[in-house]
Amino acid sequence: MATIENTITKNTIYLNSQHIFGRSPHSSTQLDAKDVSKSHATLYWQGGLWHIKDHSRNGTVVSGKFLHNSVERLAKGQTIQFGKDPTTQWKVLDIAPPLNYLELLNNSPQVIPLESYYALPNEDTPEIAFFCTPDRQWKAERAGETFEPEHHQVFVCNNEEWRFVRNELVDETVDYGRIKQNAWFEFTLSADQETVNIQITVNELTMDMGEHAHNYMLLALARKRKEDIEAGLDSKDQGWQSIDALTYELSKEELKEVDQYNLNLRIHRLRKGLQKLKPHGTQFVNIIERRKGEIRFGHPKIKIQ
Repeated sequence: MATIENTITKNTIYLNSQHIFGRSPHSSTQLDAKDVSKSHATLYWQGGLWHIKDHSRNGTVVSGKFLHNSVERLAKGQTIQFGKDPTTQWKVLDIAPPLNYLELLNNSPQVIPLESYYALPNEDTPEIAFFCTPDRQWKAERAGETFEPEHHQVFVCNNEEWRFVRNELVDETVDYGRIKQNAWFEFTLSADQETVNIQITVNELTMDMGEHAHNYMLLALARKRKEDIEAGLDSKDQGWQSIDALTYELSKEELKEVDQYNLNLRIHRLRKGLQKLKPHGTQFVNIIERRKGEIRFGHPKIKIQ
């Protein structure tokens, strides 16, 4: 995310995709200076670049260049002076694209940019997780429910309030349909049936998911999907299994109790692992699909050996 720093106070802020500076309390960043207009200037992301547009009465100075009702492209290291007072000068530290983010609402504000996957309160004991689907839609998952978080929706976790801010702009949509269409999930069981290796193959490319605790969960769901495909069920009906039945099956197979919390933890770790799997793991981050009380493997091309 793009950041700018006040050259006097050293206060650092993350830029929204449309970030207004001015005296108005409705500004993204309020500036308390008499020669600053209520809506003085806007920093905005467009066409893969950051720009500044002055719409003030007195103008804005960008690295010594005077702007008045005009637009200038921003570059890292530039300074932006909104008024005569030194406290109205900011330095551009970063010009990365805007991202959705989580904002901590307490006396010590904190911003967490959302790049691919993030869990609250932490990844070891996730209570709520945020992840991005292949079509750049952000989802939240909590207590077995997957949903699309609303802009400025507040989530309470560990007695802290976090606000989800929708800030990302997608200039163009990349069609990954061919990757998913040609992908196969290949499950290989060891001779003693105790380990499960999973690979995703796309034409000549192989992505190894490694050996993890969630692999047998995926295998169980893939088997159910494959059985339903072979039985001729409609794609929308294939593979659905009750969560109770799945946790019972996993408990029996692993000789230890697997409850819904443990199941959700495995799914969180699976999504995180897929986000990091290069080059196309992110395209399968929603491989687990949910509906009320049920769960399924979300891809029809399955090989088990």
